[in-house]
Order: sequence, then C-alpha cells, then structure tokens
Amino acid sequence: MSFFFSDLLVITKRNFLATWSMPIWIVFSAIYPILWLVLFGGLFSNLSIPVTGINYLTFFLPAMLATTTVFGALWSGFGILFDQERGILKKIKTSPVSPSATILGYVIASLSGVVFQIIVILFIAYLQNIKIDHLFVKILPLVGTVLLLGFGLSSFSYFIALTLKNQQLLITIVNFISLPMLFLSSALFPLQMAPKYIQIIARANPLEHATILLRKICIPNYIESFPIMSVIILIIFAFIMYALAFFAYKKD
Repeated sequence: MSFFFSDLLVITKRNFLATWSMPIWIVFSAIYPILWLVLFGGLFSNLSIPVTGINYLTFFLPAMLATTTVFGALWSGFGILFDQERGILKKIKTSPVSPSATILGYVIASLSGVVFQIIVILFIAYLQNIKIDHLFVKILPLVGTVLLLGFGLSSFSYFIALTLKNQQLLITIVNFISLPMLFLSSALFPLQMAPKYIQIIARANPLEHATILLRKICIPNYIESFPIMSVIILIIFAFIMYALAFFAYKKD
C-alpha cells in the first residue's frame, strides 16, 4: 500500500507540473468559464424559469459548474497521448510503477484544472451578485460532486485515448459526446420543458445527475428530497470508467 501511494504521488506530481507549466493553458482555462457565464448567462439574465420561478442565472450557475467539468475533463486523454508519442508512457510502463497508480495519477492531475475553473466560476458569480447561501458550508459537497463527475469523464477520456491511440479520433468523439450531453440534460432549461424522449434519455446522462445534485446543494428548495440515486449513479459511472481506463492501460 505504501508503494502504491508513493507511485501515485510521483505520477500525480509529474502530470500536475506538466499541465501547469503551460501559461497559455492557464489563460484559456480561465477564459472559457468566463465566456459561458458572462456572455451566455448574460444573454438570458433577465429571464425567469417558468417551472421554478427563480432567476435564470441562479438556475444556470450550478449547471455551469457541471458543464465546465464536462468540457474540461473530456479533453484529459490528450495528455496521455502526448506522453505516448514522446516515449514517456513507455518508460513509465517499463518501470515498477503500479498501473492502477499510474492511471489514477493521470486522472487526479487532470482534475486540478477542473477545480481551477470552478474557483473562477464562483468568483465571477460573486462579482455578478449571483448568491449561493452559506457557500462555505456547501463548498465541500459542491466540489465533491464536480470531482466525482470529472473523475468519471477523465477516466473515459483516458480509456478512449488508450484504446484508439489517435488524436483525431479523440477530438471527433469528444465533440460528438460533449454537446449531446449538454442538450440532453437540464443544464440550460428544466427538463419539464423538453420533449418526453429527451426526459427519458437524460436519466442515463451523468451531466444531468451532477446538475441535479449541484442545484440541490446551491438551491435547497429546487427539489424536495435529496437525490441519493444521482449520487449512486455518479459513483457507479466513475468506477466503471476508471476500470475501463485501467484495463485499456494494462492491455496496451
């Protein structure tokens, strides 16, 4: 167990430093959520959600946290593809580093970008006077929900990258998945306003379950009972995706 955590620390630190040593990446990671919240959110800022009766920005903020996670985590697989092209991944595989620690280290390092974007979103929301009551109390479950979604999506991205070993195919799949995940959820508007078939498909969408959880955390009266089933689905999703990434790494 001590060797596992030692390996995990080495891999996580290496990928964390590799990611954050690129200033341009930091700049775009900050600009992306700002554009979504300021431009898109501002476009509908004067609307009220007819089903819930709350202000649109209050409704949109929790979904913004989940949506940013989707668009950030799904691109994680490029990191391992770059390492594969440069021969770094081959050196890691021929070393005594634990395979499970390797994949977990890649996933954890990629989640640092998600946390950074969440901080940016909450800061911009504060400047726009979008209030989350008792934020300091809610910050841990809020970040935990985001990380759980990001863990599953990052693992899925690594699974696709290790399976296909092609950047163009990864770009195609990410673009093919990300927008349907957004529109087949209640991120932009309540599902009650969507056609019945979208409401049915949304039940299998991890973004939808993360959005439900985040809205329950940020807007306590949004739904009556705590969505425990959404927590279970996100945990199962994260576990299955990590297992797929691990076996793809072992097979490769």
